[in-house]
Amino acid sequence: MLLETTLSLLFPLHCQACDRLFEDDGSPGGRLLCPDCRSFLEAPSPHDCVACGARVEGGRACLACRLEPPPWTSLRAGLLYGGPLLEALHACKFQPRAEAIPGLVRLLGGSLRLASPEVDAVVGLPGHPAHYRQRGFDLAASLALEAALCLDRPLLSRALVRRGPPTRQVGASIARRRENVRGAFEAGGDLRSRAGARLLLVDDVLTTGATARAATRALLAAGAAEVHVAVLCRAEREL
Repeated sequence: MLLETTLSLLFPLHCQACDRLFEDDGSPGGRLLCPDCRSFLEAPSPHDCVACGARVEGGRACLACRLEPPPWTSLRAGLLYGGPLLEALHACKFQPRAEAIPGLVRLLGGSLRLASPEVDAVVGLPGHPAHYRQRGFDLAASLALEAALCLDRPLLSRALVRRGPPTRQVGASIARRRENVRGAFEAGGDLRSRAGARLLLVDDVLTTGATARAATRALLAAGAAEVHVAVLCRAEREL
């Protein structure tokens, strides 16, 4: 990728978790984490909740999803959110360090190449404009572009619009998170000619799923036939 080549000339290659110098070996996450830190990356269990990914036994739906099924058709997470990956994401989103972005994008691409649903187009879950002005980039948009390239599907960059003031979700209860994103999304112009489309909604982290639920409902209300969700990583939740 041209972006990766350019960044390799501008920035020394440091591990985004331990700051150690290392060489890119071409593997997913190879420009993001050193081999030692990559060894701690953990994929979700195939026996987790089939609807939201929460930790349960037997691959069945968890109690929360049986009581209130999520609006999406399927959900796929590449990795669990924690350890070196948490450090790398924080480096990208909150410092911010632009050199971390290609590695995160490559990690999601590696996950999507293993298995992905049949979809007609890809949609990135938009961040709040205030966060974009602060950071200078939208990580979910970069991940969505990679997903579109991996799946050879069009990217609908204006399918969702985020409204309302920015809210802090970290540390909030499930009920508060859902209230924070109530009415936060509306469909944009890219969906007007795509009624009945099967969409892949892409984001970086799924915690309780409140934001993904709100965005999925907005897409379905605008005429999408079904929405699949793909995230770089999800937080572990015991249910």
